[in-house]
Amino acid sequence: MMSRFIIRLLSFLLPVLLMGFLSELALRKIPNDYSYKKDYLDKNSGNIKLLFLGNSHSYYDLDPQYFSVPAFSAAYISQSLFFDYRILTKYDGRWDRLETIVVTATYAGLFNNLESSVEAWRTKNYIIYYGFLSSNKVKDYFEIFSNNYEFNKLRLKSYYLDNVSPVTCSELGWGTEYKSAIKNDLIDAGNVAATRHSANADVAHFSINKLVINDMIKFAADRNINVVLLTTPAYHAYTDNINKHQMQLTISMLEEMDAINENVIYVNSLNDKDFIENDFYDADHLNEIGAKKLSLKLDSIINNWK
Repeated sequence: MMSRFIIRLLSFLLPVLLMGFLSELALRKIPNDYSYKKDYLDKNSGNIKLLFLGNSHSYYDLDPQYFSVPAFSAAYISQSLFFDYRILTKYDGRWDRLETIVVTATYAGLFNNLESSVEAWRTKNYIIYYGFLSSNKVKDYFEIFSNNYEFNKLRLKSYYLDNVSPVTCSELGWGTEYKSAIKNDLIDAGNVAATRHSANADVAHFSINKLVINDMIKFAADRNINVVLLTTPAYHAYTDNINKHQMQLTISMLEEMDAINENVIYVNSLNDKDFIENDFYDADHLNEIGAKKLSLKLDSIINNWK
């Protein structure tokens, strides 16, 4: 009786497990921005002279094509400093020509952490595509468990049947989706973003992120690499509504790092008046027009600093 039950159970489970395995495999074979960046770094890390790290403020605001040396953006949406450091150290020994690292250090990024945020689902991408073992949650190791069935079905259909690539970044890793043709309400966007970033701010994360930045600076100094700490421009509807004390903590900490480390410069563009309404996609991100402007300005700063 028991053996018959086991046979029936296996006859039911095996097709389910096989379908799950094939679905997982098919989902992992769909290209994405994470796999693209990892593959690019695998092949080209030795040729990069300027590397961008950070969250969406780096991903959308800095376009590598406008810099005077070979550059690449390993930044991404909601990417925490913890993963910036993991990417940097993953390719240790392979940064043959790397001269400068640009790390976006913003109000939103320094007081937050990816794993405990509403964007925590993105953690699985660093585990699956970069190979970082950094979660104790089983679902973070599988595509089929990290998203619901309907979303995964849509992904499979879009890529395998409709031939639509989900890769959205440029060849050099820049985020291409925040276009000037899309007109957003900057006042409303500023209020919403400032409220969200302030509500989710955690001083404990700030202390941890400060340590991570110090580790990155030491890593760079030991290898004769310069570090640019960058606070990107924001529209007044955002800067007027963020927590002023927390913003000052951020600026003071970054200015201190500039003062005590020879290989570090802090560039604070938060209230740069050169950036006007037409440069912004929303209140704390630039569109392609603003990204070109910031990229050219930062390229000049880096060249003059050297």
